Amino acid sequence: PVAFDEACVAEVKRACERLGVSHQYITSGAGHDACYVAQRAPTAMLFAPCKDGISHHESESAEPEDLEAVTRSAEDRRTVEIAELG
Repeated sequence: PVAFDEACVAEVKRACERLGVSHQYITSGAGHDACYVAQRAPTAMLFAPCKDGISHHESESAEPEDLEAVTRSAEDRRTVEIAELG
């Protein structure tokens, strides 16, 4: 696993809290581009819950409201400012 930037992770958490979006910390076993980006720049990740916990598979399915919540959290003004300041 990659250790993501603590400030970025904390800001994503605060964005979720500001927006009333439920959140939890998880460890992903999958390889993501963010793992490589994290070697060069402060990075964090957001995940949407998937039906039956299945992801990275053709049967992956997520509810539109969960995808919207993740998108709103990523687009939160303060989160974007932190990312830009890096």
